[in-house]
Amino acid sequence: MVLNMLSVFYEETQDKRQLALLSMLIKGLSWHCDYLIVTGKAVVVYDAYGALLLPSRYVQWSCTTPTMLFTISKISDFNDAEVAFTMAADFVMIVTGFVSAMTPPGVMSVVFVNTSFIAFYIVLYQLYRMLASAMSEASSAHARNGLNITLVSSAVIWHLFPLGWCLARMGPSVEWLGEPLQLTANFGAKVVFSSCILYNNYVTLQQRRVQAQLAQEHADRIRMVADLQSSLRHKDEFISVIGHELRTPLNAVIKLSSAIAGNFGVPAYSARHRLWMETITCSARHLLGIINDIITMKAARSGIHLKQELVHMGAAVAHVLRVLTPMAQRDVVVEKIVAKTLPPIVADERRVIQVLSNILSNALKFTEHGKVCVRVRMDKANRHVVVKVQDTGCGIPKDDVDALMQPFRQADMTVRRKYGGTGLGLSIAQQLVHTHHGTITLESAVGSGTTVVVTLPVLQPQTVDALQAPFAAEYAAAGLSYEALVSPAAAAARGERPPVFVPADAVQVGGGAGGGGCGGRAPVRTPQETPRSSLDRARAPHGCSGGGGSSAA
Repeated sequence: MVLNMLSVFYEETQDKRQLALLSMLIKGLSWHCDYLIVTGKAVVVYDAYGALLLPSRYVQWSCTTPTMLFTISKISDFNDAEVAFTMAADFVMIVTGFVSAMTPPGVMSVVFVNTSFIAFYIVLYQLYRMLASAMSEASSAHARNGLNITLVSSAVIWHLFPLGWCLARMGPSVEWLGEPLQLTANFGAKVVFSSCILYNNYVTLQQRRVQAQLAQEHADRIRMVADLQSSLRHKDEFISVIGHELRTPLNAVIKLSSAIAGNFGVPAYSARHRLWMETITCSARHLLGIINDIITMKAARSGIHLKQELVHMGAAVAHVLRVLTPMAQRDVVVEKIVAKTLPPIVADERRVIQVLSNILSNALKFTEHGKVCVRVRMDKANRHVVVKVQDTGCGIPKDDVDALMQPFRQADMTVRRKYGGTGLGLSIAQQLVHTHHGTITLESAVGSGTTVVVTLPVLQPQTVDALQAPFAAEYAAAGLSYEALVSPAAAAARGERPPVFVPADAVQVGGGAGGGGCGGRAPVRTPQETPRSSLDRARAPHGCSGGGGSSAA
């Protein structure tokens, strides 16, 4: 009983504390009744059969057995009506048993005795149902074994009550067995039974319902994830098929419209016809760029394989600017500042150009006046090339900066947004930069423009060994120490692994989807501003808005 009292304070759940409290009540009432008997303070009378009768014991039973049944119901699936019926049958069993003992032998005594026995077996059957339902839901073999022992012991112990009651009223030869059987049954049913219920870690009905609900939710989540994965797989397959189906006729449209615009040597069309053909070409290229972006995003999720080659970032930036400068508004100045001593990097040139195109097309698209500046330099450790694209455009709210790196997102996702595009540009750029083991950051504020910084390593963690000699020569020609770059000691001091050169078959290589741009060139001036940098300024005429083979993010 002391352990039950402690459990009331230390059990974690309300149901477990309630079980401990009920078990303490059962043991406490049984102990109090036995204490009165032992100390001679209990009321003892002779019943109508001349057997000893203790009214306090019937009072105890009327309190403890319903409590026991209620306790068992907490670990069963009985509803309130079934519990109430069982407790009512138990009450009838006790009351009719007491009345039959006080009624002289005769018809009425037989009626009361039979009623008590019928109620007894009803209670015993309900007890069996409770324990059987608890066993079917038991979470462990230990709990099932404990419940099975409880069921068997209950059937044996509870039969000792009517057996002792009958023996006490069958004459002097056997009446002495009645009281010991009553004491044994009282102890077994109230103490051993309640302790078994409390300390076998049974799960209450409410806990089982919670567990069942959690299990159902978990199964629903698993099914939902499987459905989503299947949907994504089907979507990727559809994008792959439809992308290739669309690119083929678009390429034909672009080539044929370009050829028609060139007239094939035929006398020139009118200016209006030429403008129409250029519009068709530009629109087709823009649509092709969107399709390529979607296919690239799909490839990024399944893994992009890079082709390793020496890429000169200054030349790559100049190429992208030549293609995209016609996108700029009339009042926008395009600047290019490239460090004079800039070594090449090992990367996939097509993918690098795609990254630059996506970022610069965004900058040009969202800048209506001011300038777009591209700076290319080495970092302080001479291990990375840093490309910084800064514009004076509309800017992005701080809360939307992180979202822009997600696919299909723009700062304004409303239907009437001012700028077009699929919202894949920055997301694709981020995927490609990360595939090159680089980093990309974006800083922006509304009305202050946007700054995108791309950092790419000059060497990949695993570089094709055929590139070692030409890279080392050009890196040293830029006035940089190649030995310090590949030194294991220097890498260990930085907490990094040094780059290694491996055979070509040990490095995954491959190409990727690219995009075309709107044609046209802008006048670009390149005066020398500083000993370490060159400055390209361009005032671009208002060109087509397709741009760069990529959509803006």
